[in-house]
Amino acid sequence: MRIYIKWGLIVFVVIAGLIILLNITGKFFVTELVQNVILLGAEEKTALQPAGGKRAPYFNLPDLSGRRVASSDALTKPMVLLFWTTWNNASVDQLAVLDTYVNKQESLPFAVFTVNSQEDAATVKNFIRRGEYRLPVLLDERGALTEQYQARTLPATYFIGADGFIKDVVVGVMSEQELTVRVKKANP
Repeated sequence: MRIYIKWGLIVFVVIAGLIILLNITGKFFVTELVQNVILLGAEEKTALQPAGGKRAPYFNLPDLSGRRVASSDALTKPMVLLFWTTWNNASVDQLAVLDTYVNKQESLPFAVFTVNSQEDAATVKNFIRRGEYRLPVLLDERGALTEQYQARTLPATYFIGADGFIKDVVVGVMSEQELTVRVKKANP
């Protein structure tokens, strides 16, 4: 009887040890797996977003001051639309690249809007103030517009022609050079 108790205790300790080990290493494995999937999606650059040629969904969202901004406000101009979040490093990098790019231009032949997805106004205002960004930020607190655009991996940048059709979509971070090329390509 004592031998069964001894072996039962050994089996219990081994199983408990394996569960603890899997719990610890599993978190790292899952995190690494998710990051790799996101990176693979970002490398493809045009993963699951609407293909060029589709009409861009209409929007009417509040900006950081509470004023409503509609896509029809830029009706005769092409548009660059960036979906991002404050907690996603790639989104923050793309926001910084776009901010630098826009502020280097003397005049822009296109409208630029950034759409913060699913964060409250206070968080976004604080982030924009601390980063000293000057881009127009729209708030999509419920994520409805993000879903309409199928922007499931962020950052996602949409290049929309003056005709209201999506010309190009980029998932991931673009350099200023790539941004310049894509803007010219989408708006000949």
